[in-house]
Amino acid sequence: MTFHPAQQNQALRKLQNTFPLVERPFAAVADAIGVSEEDLLKWVSDQLHSGLIRRFGASFNSRAMGYTSVLIATAVWPEKLETVATFINRNPGVTHNYERFHQFNLWFTLTALSETSIDLFLQEVRAQQGVTDLLKLPALQYYKLNVALDPETGENRAVDRSNPVPVSIQSFSPKEKALIRLLQKQMPLCSRPFQKIGQLAGFSESEVLGLISHWKKTGVLRKLGLVLNHRRAGVTANALVVWRVPERKSREIGEKMASFPQVSHCYRRLTYPHWPYSHYTMIHAGTEQKLEAVIQAISGETDLRDFVVLKSGREFKKVGMRYFEEETSLSSVGVG
Repeated sequence: MTFHPAQQNQALRKLQNTFPLVERPFAAVADAIGVSEEDLLKWVSDQLHSGLIRRFGASFNSRAMGYTSVLIATAVWPEKLETVATFINRNPGVTHNYERFHQFNLWFTLTALSETSIDLFLQEVRAQQGVTDLLKLPALQYYKLNVALDPETGENRAVDRSNPVPVSIQSFSPKEKALIRLLQKQMPLCSRPFQKIGQLAGFSESEVLGLISHWKKTGVLRKLGLVLNHRRAGVTANALVVWRVPERKSREIGEKMASFPQVSHCYRRLTYPHWPYSHYTMIHAGTEQKLEAVIQAISGETDLRDFVVLKSGREFKKVGMRYFEEETSLSSVGVG
């Protein structure tokens, strides 16, 4: 297989956010970068096994699915950090769990069917030995959510903001839920993946493509494509930066932060008296020097001086959320 580095980088770019909604999507990408469909499928399979690609599937809007999602910051004794992280990871609704170098040193995202479920679990987390503080940080406003890491520079290079529009809770038929469960797993690595998924869920190929297009247009589907393991790809200059923003300038500054291409996530979240930071930006840059330059550029353009840079340490968990799997045994069906 002749697959040059430049072609590999093109494949990673195209398959992150622009997976074609056509009968033979891998053939379309292969033609665009000058390789065969067979070689592209083999290469994607190899990268999944090597860990460069975390997964290849769909990401959905939690609210549209009827779920609630929240970011949690916890302060934990350093000697108990791994123990507490292991306890937290047992909850299937925890998708991301990172060590960060700060007094609040363990940050995780939690998705559940109700606020009550979230609060009950957080009570258990607070009761763990070594946990001294916990902040529940729901998103109050989305400004940007779009990750497309450049495999050469390490920077986020998403062209559009993919700003999640407000989406109400949707209703889905049992067949549609089955389709969602399959899409959020591993995309079948074959010539006609949508046909194969449709056969498992009881839809025709054209029906699958129609539903995906509709869900994407209405904001139910956030992304269909590969998720790059940024650490394996050498993208190590990343930081979550939290900013203290005057309420009257909240929207203006949030949109300005989101305009930076290196920013992949930008939210306004709940504040506390001892944690006054309202705006959260996840920044990806090629080097530590470039990362610092982006932070300073945001500070300069927004005239904000009160901010905290939260660099990540150990990655305790990072997986995609699995919706509706509590409802049926179909969750055991594999398609890859």
